[in-house]
Amino acid sequence: MRRFLSLFVLLALTWVVAGAQKIEPVFSTEGALQYVRIQFKTGEAFLQDNGDGQQCRTAVFAKQGQTFALIGNKDAFVLRSDKGNYVTMSSNNTHIGSTADKSKAIELALIASPGHAGCYEITKKDDKSKGFNQWGGAGAGKQLGFWNAGDPNNPLYFVEPGYQPP
Repeated sequence: MRRFLSLFVLLALTWVVAGAQKIEPVFSTEGALQYVRIQFKTGEAFLQDNGDGQQCRTAVFAKQGQTFALIGNKDAFVLRSDKGNYVTMSSNNTHIGSTADKSKAIELALIASPGHAGCYEITKKDDKSKGFNQWGGAGAGKQLGFWNAGDPNNPLYFVEPGYQPP
């Protein structure tokens, strides 16, 4: 009985640790979209598309609005959510939002996150000194903007689109 219990605990811990496995970023074309989840390292919240004209925020796991296609390559891409919206700057030009109008999508780039092995930062294509940042701390419900690369609220990684939390 004791061995059975030990084996059960070991398997349960393996399942929990294997939760949101990091994957390498997957780039798409308009004709062949491949989606990933984008999860921030600090706070472990996911990037969330809240709808056309709304600000993107961080959120706990959800089935819709949290998978994104990186259309292009690491030096020049746009983000398109499973809702069909593109990441843009919101109307106040400070925070990150979403739009159904592809012509308003911001061109982005992907860099290795300074000091955070295995993590990335999403920057503007023409300004790699600032990355997506969870404003005012980390976790669910945070507004997103750009802040100096290397900030602890910037690092993120990519997760399989079919990931389900334990």
